Amino acid sequence: IRPENQPFAQGPSGGKRGAEMHPDVPDKPVEDLREFFQETSATLFDTVQFDGWLAFGMFTASLAAKEVHRRWKAFPGLWFHGAPQEGKSSLARWLMRILGFTVDTGIAVDSSTLPGMQIAMQQYGNLPVWFEEFQSDTDKSRQNLLKLFFDRTSGGKMSSTKYGRRVLGCPVVTGVATSNSDQLRSRYAHVLVSATRRRENHFEWFQANSGDFFHFGRFVLQRRPQFVKRVLELLDEWSGLEELRATEPRAKLVYGTAYAGFTALAEMLEAHAPSRIAEFRRHLISRTIESARKVIDQGDVNVFWTDLLASWRAGAFGFTAPELSRYFKVKSVACKHAPGAPHQTTDARGQKWQSHTLYLAMGGLLPDRKSTRLNSSH
Repeated sequence: IRPENQPFAQGPSGGKRGAEMHPDVPDKPVEDLREFFQETSATLFDTVQFDGWLAFGMFTASLAAKEVHRRWKAFPGLWFHGAPQEGKSSLARWLMRILGFTVDTGIAVDSSTLPGMQIAMQQYGNLPVWFEEFQSDTDKSRQNLLKLFFDRTSGGKMSSTKYGRRVLGCPVVTGVATSNSDQLRSRYAHVLVSATRRRENHFEWFQANSGDFFHFGRFVLQRRPQFVKRVLELLDEWSGLEELRATEPRAKLVYGTAYAGFTALAEMLEAHAPSRIAEFRRHLISRTIESARKVIDQGDVNVFWTDLLASWRAGAFGFTAPELSRYFKVKSVACKHAPGAPHQTTDARGQKWQSHTLYLAMGGLLPDRKSTRLNSSH
């Protein structure tokens, strides 16, 4: 709390930092806030299309996280990914201001300790906690911890009070890559930030106006019972959609939470026509189905290779070269260096590197070759 008569600290854009929720800062009139929300929605749409609304909805939904978790025993996270210098961190930084945060950077995943990440998620009750610089090779222990945050568990680590740490925060992750683990990916709503998706560059607008995003969070907090009630109603409606009847529950909760968080605020402000919200809903239905399908496809691929290797070890395809050649063929090509290492021209034995491509006679391996679709990377 700001000491009496002490001026607010000024941020880089001239906005008030760290004191936006102070009672001395007056509310925006509802009519002005409605217009500002419409302008913000349009700007986010220009930046990452309807995924901008998705991201906004995940931040506002965190203010109903306690009740969502109580009913569904889980609360999803948000994941920004894309190439370097495309605006991932900037978008996360601007949207953090919805809850009054004016941080410039997040918590670096690779340089943080596991207890440090757990403590951060323990300290911020139902508020976003930003983890940044996630890489495709981030170690499995940190990836597993990010996965556990979905259920608000933090593993078996005991705290100094002899009780397990209680996860209360809502994780937001930024990085150039998503995880290789389908189990981790399926617990986060993903937003690809790329210049190719951008209709117009609104960097200057966000710099000038994101300092006022706290008004959205304050508006929700002042009417939290109404907001929570509507979020839960929208999630119930979402779960019962016929289009998602065959979709697994986790994917429905992940994208349904974003839908409910954005739509509940839009309804309270009377900011968007029903037809526009219906477009947003159709987009998230598509994202939900796509997310669930990717998890199933990855599982099918894993099962296929597990079964194939087990059958091979058992001799199901034979043991001699002529027997195995009925199903498998390998082509080898000499390489100048190891993949991604131009200075490594030989292996540990001094042999030249070779690249091998395995071909499968799918008609011989499967009764119906149409029943399996393998990704080209496999």
